[in-house]
Amino acid sequence: MAWSRDPDGSGEYPWAMPFPRAVRHLRLGTWDVRVLDQVQVWVDSAGRVHRIQELSDEHLANVVILLRRRAAEILLDYAVGTEMGRFTPRTPLPPMTAGAGKLARNWVMQTPLWDALQAEVRLRADRRRTTTQTLDPTTGAWAVRTENSSYVLDLDRSLAMRLPDEAAGELRRDGAWAVLHAVESVRVGRPMALHLTVTDDPDVEVTIRTTSPVISIHPLTAPPGATPANLVELARAVTRPARGSDPETVHLTQHRTAAFTATAGDVRAMWAALNVLLTRHNATGA
Repeated sequence: MAWSRDPDGSGEYPWAMPFPRAVRHLRLGTWDVRVLDQVQVWVDSAGRVHRIQELSDEHLANVVILLRRRAAEILLDYAVGTEMGRFTPRTPLPPMTAGAGKLARNWVMQTPLWDALQAEVRLRADRRRTTTQTLDPTTGAWAVRTENSSYVLDLDRSLAMRLPDEAAGELRRDGAWAVLHAVESVRVGRPMALHLTVTDDPDVEVTIRTTSPVISIHPLTAPPGATPANLVELARAVTRPARGSDPETVHLTQHRTAAFTATAGDVRAMWAALNVLLTRHNATGA
């Protein structure tokens, strides 16, 4: 958690700038409480700006947890900024009475940022309820993801493939097309069964049953003339966001462990010392 309190004066942070411009000047260890008074973005603890619609599900949930658990500190920061005349508040401050924790949580839940976060949570819940729950077992191309694996089913060509998992290591048959004879129970929340020919002998048929239930089903809309390889690329594109092994989908989170908080204190102290040296020597960069 980083604080906006600046008892030494307004020079610590460019409060005179509008929030969308000022937030670009955030230093490690500071934040702008005006983020509570808008509905477009969240600014993480590294000063990076994220559109609320682009937060991962985990990051979105973590911001909500942060606002609830740190509501008292957030309210204090907001009140200090208001009393110093740093900005004009959009969320009226409550009377300071007993039961500050509950009072602060109720106050946080009245801010524009909270409303925007909750609206995004509801929107994503509605999307999940309207996503494909089953697939047509006879036509089309589909990407099916279980908790452990992803599959491409090309029902028009009667082919199936299990996508290689870079994190878990490839199985012998991963990344190779097999002849698909039939599929069973392709429904979200249930295991799936595939009847395949995986050897050179067309008379040898095997049944593969997934050990974990299906968690998502995506129809693959390919252009005319698309090849099986094109379907694989489409399948990777729609299943990748759910793969925790993809470094590009990992975001900094806002609720930290005790060990991280202790380490972050050392980092902030070093950063403060660096700023002192920069100021003393009239330097503009480290």
